[in-house]
Amino acid sequence: MSRVKYLSTVNQTEQKVVELLYGAMEREGLQKRDVAAALGMTTATLLRRRKSPLDFTLGELQKACRTLHIPIDDLRSAITL
Repeated sequence: MSRVKYLSTVNQTEQKVVELLYGAMEREGLQKRDVAAALGMTTATLLRRRKSPLDFTLGELQKACRTLHIPIDDLRSAITL
């Protein structure tokens, strides 16, 4: 019997949010620990959110936008289907 190959499905919304946030972190020159502290979470939690960005709360995303100087419209376009 042949083996089944699972297709990796990439959620476009998750990918856009990660690119937006981590791209802004690089542009601003901020470390993960600095952003995590600004969001009120540990670095480990921030890394978990990177793997599953839809787990970010609205408050965390708002804080991230303020910290990383991301216009709210950019965030809105990233999470809109």
